[in-house]
Amino acid sequence: MQSSKSSKEMKLSYRMTDNVSIYAGELSAIKVAVTSIKQFPDSKKIVIFSDSLSAIQSIETGHTASRPSLLRQLYEVIIVIHGDS
Repeated sequence: MQSSKSSKEMKLSYRMTDNVSIYAGELSAIKVAVTSIKQFPDSKKIVIFSDSLSAIQSIETGHTASRPSLLRQLYEVIIVIHGDS
């Protein structure tokens, strides 16, 4: 993890199993990023970047045909984080 006076930056790296779709990997990565927010309790603004349009659309609409349980887990993490703030 790198940090400076004005901002903090966290870089994480995980290996997904061979049979995971790109979509599931992207959604899982977003879930890990959201879970990691707890490590910055004093931060007022957190930005998570993703280039996965399909994952972002699923989060915005709350709908996915391929991985509903993974999306639901992500929402549960968001609710917990939001409740802790």
